[in-house]
Amino acid sequence: MTKGKVFVSASRGIVLIAGNLPPAPAGKAYEMWTLESGKAKAAGMFARGADGSALHIRGGSARGVEAVEATLEDEMGADQPTTAPVFVAAIRGLAP
Repeated sequence: MTKGKVFVSASRGIVLIAGNLPPAPAGKAYEMWTLESGKAKAAGMFARGADGSALHIRGGSARGVEAVEATLEDEMGADQPTTAPVFVAAIRGLAP
């Protein structure tokens, strides 16, 4: 089972740490999304390590982020998620 943790600083950004990620199929890669006002915003592509782990950082403000999720997308990325999330982490307590 894929596991993930998200660490958030309202002013410095988001760190996503994942484990047990399955290998991405050919032509696919993992993409992180932030959910703000119920809408997904692309937050960068990231690669899985040989051991199934991943680390991805999105700097900048995290104010208004309600959740972070990761999906498998075409390796060039997507404008909106096209697959079910591999995992979702709710963010609570950040002021907009």
